[in-house]
Amino acid sequence: MKSKKQLNIFALAIPLFFETAVNLVLYITDTFFLSQVSDIAAGAVGALVPVLGLVVFGYQAFAQSASSVAAQFLSAGSNALATRSCYVLIFMSATAGLVFSVLFYLLADFVGPALGLSDIASGHTSNYLLLLGPFLFIQFLRIGYGAILSFRGLPAWPMTASFMTAGLNVVLNALFLSDSGFLASFNGVEKVAIATILAQMLGLLVVVVKVHSLAAFRDKSLQRNKQPTHEIARSMLAVAMPSTVEPVSTEFLFIAQIVIIATFGDAALVAHTYAFNISLLVVVISTSLALATQIIVSHAIGSKNFNEAYSVAISYFKLVLIIGFLAGLSLWYFAEPIVSVLTTDREVIEIASTLLLISLVVQIGVAANLVCGMALRTTTDSRYSAVMGFLVMWLVGLPAMLFCGLVLQAGVVGVWVGKSVDEGVRGYLHVRRWSKKIWVEKAERLQSRHDVLPDTTKPVEQVELCKTKGI
Repeated sequence: MKSKKQLNIFALAIPLFFETAVNLVLYITDTFFLSQVSDIAAGAVGALVPVLGLVVFGYQAFAQSASSVAAQFLSAGSNALATRSCYVLIFMSATAGLVFSVLFYLLADFVGPALGLSDIASGHTSNYLLLLGPFLFIQFLRIGYGAILSFRGLPAWPMTASFMTAGLNVVLNALFLSDSGFLASFNGVEKVAIATILAQMLGLLVVVVKVHSLAAFRDKSLQRNKQPTHEIARSMLAVAMPSTVEPVSTEFLFIAQIVIIATFGDAALVAHTYAFNISLLVVVISTSLALATQIIVSHAIGSKNFNEAYSVAISYFKLVLIIGFLAGLSLWYFAEPIVSVLTTDREVIEIASTLLLISLVVQIGVAANLVCGMALRTTTDSRYSAVMGFLVMWLVGLPAMLFCGLVLQAGVVGVWVGKSVDEGVRGYLHVRRWSKKIWVEKAERLQSRHDVLPDTTKPVEQVELCKTKGI
C-alpha cells in the first residue's frame, strides 16, 4: 500500500497542478491581456491577485483540510460517512462563497485606495470587482467539488474542468477585447471580468455533474440517517478552521507588501506584479505536489499508519524543494525575454529579473511551509501552524520587509528579501514540528473520535447501539 500511494504522487499532483493553477491563472490571464491595453490597468488588476488569493488560497486550504477528514473515513472503509462529509463540504462551500461574494461587491470601491493605488488604478480595481465580486461563489464551489473528486481518486476531472475554464477564459478575453459591438459599452477591465465569470461557470458545471453522478451520491439510504452530520461537521471544522489562519495571514502579508511597494512608484509596482505573477508558476507546482502529499498522508492516517505518514511528508518535502528550486532557476534564467513579452520598459524588466532571482531563496521556505504545514493540518495539529505562522509573519516577516525596503532603502528588492526571511523562518519551524511527531497523539485522538461514529453501511443493530450510547 505504501509504495502504491507513493508512486501515485505525480498522478495526483499533475491534475492538482492544473486545478490549483486555474484558481489564480484566470486573474493572471486577465493581467496579461490588460498589459496589451495599459500597464496601469494591468498593474491594478495584478495588485488584486494577493487580495483574491487571500480568499482563494484561504478557502482552498480549508476545503482541502476538510476533505482530508472524508479521505480518512474512506480509507477506514466507511464510504457512507465519507459521502456524508462531502455533503457537509458542499454546504460549507456554498455558504462561504455567498458571504465573500457579497463582501467583495460591497467593498469594491475601497480595495484600491486601501492598497495605496492611485485614483486611476483604483478605478480599474473597482470596475473589476463590481462585476467579478458577486460571482465569487462559483470559484468556492469549484474548489469544494474539486477537493471531493481529488480525495476520491478522480483528480483528472477537476483538471479537465480547469483546462476548459482556462481555455475558455483566454478565448473570451481575446474576443471581448477586440469586440466593438455587443460589449462596446464596457471598458477593457470590465470585459476581462465578464470573460472570467463565464469561464468559471463552465468549470463548475463539469465538476458538479461528475460528483453527483458518482454511485455514492445516488445512494438514497444516506438520506435516512443524518445523525452523524453534526459530529462530522465538528471534526471537519476542527481540522479545517485553524488551517485557514496561516494561508489567510500570508495573503494579508502580501497585501501589506503591496502597500509598501506602492510607495516606491508605478515602476516598482508593475515590476512586482509581473515578477509575482511569473513566480506563481513555481508556487503552483509546489502547491500541487503538497496537496498530493496531503491526500496521501490523509489516507495513511485513516489507516492508522502514522510512520508511513511521517516518512511520506519528509520524502516529498525534499522532492518539492528540488523541483521548486529548479523551476524557479529556469524562470530566472529566462526572466528578461519573459518579462519583455509583457512590457518594453527597461526599468521594469531589470527590477523584475532581480526579483525572480530572489524568489529562488523564497522557494526554499515555501516548500517546507506547504508540505509540512499541510501535513500538520491533516492531523489537527494545525493550531501550531496557525499560531506560529501568524506570529512569525507579523513579528518577523513584516519588520524584515520594512527594514530592508525602507530603512536600508533597497526598495522593492529589499521587500522581497524581507519576504524570504519570513518564509525561511516559518519553513524551518514547520519541518522541526513535523519531525518531532507531536502530531501523532493528536491524529490518534481524531481517529478515536471517528471510530465511534455510526456508519450507515453497518448493520442496523450496530447503528442503533451507537445511538443508545449518545453518539
